Amino acid sequence: LQLDANWTAMASFGHAQRAPTLIERYADGLFLGIAQSGYTRVVGDPNLDKERDWQIDFGLRSNYDNWRMRANFFYAWIEDYVTLEGSNVIVPTVFDSARLLQFVNTNQATLTGFELAGEVDCTPYWSPFASLKYVEGVDQVINEPLPQIPPLDGTVGIRLHEPSRQRLWSIDLGLRMVSAQDRIGIIRGPGPNGVVPLEERTPGFSAAYLRGYYNYSRNLNLVAGIDNLFDRNYQEHLDLRLLGPANFPGPATRVLAPGFTPYFGIDWTF
Repeated sequence: LQLDANWTAMASFGHAQRAPTLIERYADGLFLGIAQSGYTRVVGDPNLDKERDWQIDFGLRSNYDNWRMRANFFYAWIEDYVTLEGSNVIVPTVFDSARLLQFVNTNQATLTGFELAGEVDCTPYWSPFASLKYVEGVDQVINEPLPQIPPLDGTVGIRLHEPSRQRLWSIDLGLRMVSAQDRIGIIRGPGPNGVVPLEERTPGFSAAYLRGYYNYSRNLNLVAGIDNLFDRNYQEHLDLRLLGPANFPGPATRVLAPGFTPYFGIDWTF
């Protein structure tokens, strides 16, 4: 719905289905990096049902000469959502973080989330910008958070760009800020009330980046940048937590995000 020359509203309803993957159906005790523990073995189930998703979306967008904004919200009901069940495999004093998990369907799960983004042209060359995104998942059968859900994630920065609307070149200096994840994933298991935690809390972090592009021609585009500009040590919520047991052959190892990481790319089409 075009509200006026600058504002547009959107609403939609959709349905989608997803068949289980080969791993979800046929994994035979494989070690997979789908949980924080580095000693996670996963078993598939060939009788898994396909996921069926009903989703509503609402959005609002503005486009003025000097500033732009968009906001999107979604809510999804998913039948037969593919999740996990299992527990720790207790091996005293050694591999106490080992897990044996199995893919299962849960009758009903919900996903709720939003995205916000905006930028303002302060001058013909400079534009500050910001964005924010969040997803919350719930296994409605056990009324617990779904596993493998990232925390609140936002970015602020400033953009130096060509003054024309074509934006043939642009350089961004930004700061990504990620909140602590306190909604740790819970799965079915032999713990109290028939559930066990699959994850542990992740502290928040921030990391700066520098990136830019130059559209040399219609067929040749260049991109370059640096991630983790100041070489911060941090850990994403879904990264591995232990590569070894707590006391053998050494202390526990946490897999930190890559450090100072420059990159360069060329997109050339014929």
